Amino acid sequence: MRTTISSATASLLLAALAVAQTAGGQALQVQKLIPGPPFGGGTFGHASALDGDLLAVGEPAFSRFAIVGRLSVFELTSASRLPRWSFSPDALVEGDFFGGELALRGDVLAVSAMNRDSGAPGSGAVWVFERTGETWDEAAYLTPTHPGIGAQFGHALALFGDTLLVGARSEDGSATQSGAVYVYRRLTSGWTLEARLVPADGGIDVKFGWDVALDRDRALVSAIDAFWGAQRNGALYEFTRSGSTWTQTDRWCDPLSEPGEHFGYSLSLDGDHLAIGASGNMSTSFGGRASVWRKTAAGWTAEGRLRVRDNQPGDYFACSVGLRGTTLVVGAAMHSEVSIQSGAAYVFRFDGNGWAPRGGLVPTDPNWAGGFGTSVALDGERVIVAAPHAHLPQNHYGAAYVFRWL
Repeated sequence: MRTTISSATASLLLAALAVAQTAGGQALQVQKLIPGPPFGGGTFGHASALDGDLLAVGEPAFSRFAIVGRLSVFELTSASRLPRWSFSPDALVEGDFFGGELALRGDVLAVSAMNRDSGAPGSGAVWVFERTGETWDEAAYLTPTHPGIGAQFGHALALFGDTLLVGARSEDGSATQSGAVYVYRRLTSGWTLEARLVPADGGIDVKFGWDVALDRDRALVSAIDAFWGAQRNGALYEFTRSGSTWTQTDRWCDPLSEPGEHFGYSLSLDGDHLAIGASGNMSTSFGGRASVWRKTAAGWTAEGRLRVRDNQPGDYFACSVGLRGTTLVVGAAMHSEVSIQSGAAYVFRFDGNGWAPRGGLVPTDPNWAGGFGTSVALDGERVIVAAPHAHLPQNHYGAAYVFRWL
């Protein structure tokens, strides 16, 4: 196992430049995407999902007459900074938080409304849309089988092929409000519940299902307040599928974790490599850490633990992570480098020996309290970094910045 810790702030964040120096060249900001009209006040970029030339962006606080949420889908081959499609289901009501989480694969898009009343206030719901030609049609409306107050079914989503994971981080599972994860599979009859996953050990309010990741028949689930020893450091769970049966095959925590670090706050899985964010919170001195783990015959082994020296408690470093191949992008949504809580995103590359810092991504127009880095996504040559509180004229509406490797 090799561990690389950043050694210089300047090498991580190039202030006032929207360019990151990397081993493969540069990442240049090529576009700033914004929500389409009507402008409704809110949080565009809270969640984002990228697959090829399609980008989906959630705006859960969007309001025309009531705060219901909205989804925007962009075709990145277009020069337009406005979405190609923008919609909200007619059934939404005040406070549903539609667009709070997204998952996109090909012509399938899952969108959560984690605060929706689906049998209990705040129990949550998920819409699945499928595209045919120029139209996104509703293919499924999914609700929990065990609705509970504030369970937030849809707090996390992951999609691979015909399988969808839905996290319900406060649902009654193996203990009160311990959390659960639902597995749906697309059959000829539609999207069907295949399994409901709960941890073998459980624990009250461990937030199992806070984030999820999926690759073929392997699911990873975080429980950011799970006990590790006597402390709520957080833990990761692995489940594998054989046929239609899912079995818990691993549970682990970083042995170097610290109390309250929220290990598993964000996840990104690419084959046998898993990026894990531990963002900490405002009440601890922990400034955040990202780590990359590799699946081996012996289990999940840490390949790199990554921190930045200039991060402070409350920066939320690793509140978002995106991993593809040898590139890792880490968001720090409340970092104050260019202006107060403008946010930042950092690039790391695997050089054959370990994970090393390769620069920072900074927008050309950093915003005070913009939240740049709240969500990140990468696929191929593109990197998306969203700032849900970025300014548009006269208000905060949010923006998604597109960077491209040169």
